[in-house]
Amino acid sequence: MIDYIIEKTGQRKIHYAGHSQGTTVYFVMLSERKEYNKKIKSAHMLAPCAFFEHGSSAAFKVFRPLVGTPGGIYNQVLADMELMPQNRLINRLADTACGLDPPLKFLCKNMWILFAGEGYQNTNLTALQELMETHPGSCSSNQGIHYIQLSGHNVGRFCQMDYGAKKNKEVYGQPIAPDYNLDNIVAPTYLYSSNNDGLCGPMDVNTLVSKIKNLAGDYRVPDLTFNHLDFIVAKNMRKMVNEPVIKNIVKHENKF
Repeated sequence: MIDYIIEKTGQRKIHYAGHSQGTTVYFVMLSERKEYNKKIKSAHMLAPCAFFEHGSSAAFKVFRPLVGTPGGIYNQVLADMELMPQNRLINRLADTACGLDPPLKFLCKNMWILFAGEGYQNTNLTALQELMETHPGSCSSNQGIHYIQLSGHNVGRFCQMDYGAKKNKEVYGQPIAPDYNLDNIVAPTYLYSSNNDGLCGPMDVNTLVSKIKNLAGDYRVPDLTFNHLDFIVAKNMRKMVNEPVIKNIVKHENKF
């Protein structure tokens, strides 16, 4: 995608912005393919996800006992499947339900809270409705298992998929899944995090900050009720997130 944009626009570098899994993708990419550092003008990580030692999301609590440790029966049964396949009918029904008066609107908000963190004071329900038209989107079950592993068996590490000692030797040539080398990230990288994030909270962001040697900025949203999804659906998203991001982008736009 980065190479495609550079080819089509004629630009030498791009600004990268990612939310949640979009930040994990960035960390993995530059850790494994450090040649891409030179193609990034600036990078902006909203709700950055790499470490999950202190995650309070219900998703961790429910799935950690099932797939948090490699080699278990559920890991084998659930591996290599399509997770949350896209279904236009289901998405449309969810979209409609989120737009109805209580109790369905209340239920819709609370389903997201179980995943993202407590509170929906900031939630823009119109934006949440639009989000439900396309989300959740389809992905590999291995992605979900990998995230849960980082909050379970491999807590405190940002490492590759753990298949268990035997298969790890086949895949990686060693019994332990290797860590991603965050030292390889040298492109100007900004983190934007919040106190009320149920997935990637402040203590885990502190760990991430300590691992990125060339960090350009560590912005903490001043609204203490801001949760993981508020970065894309909050009513005050413009002031709390968008304006700081644009301000930082402008700093780098005139350098190239």
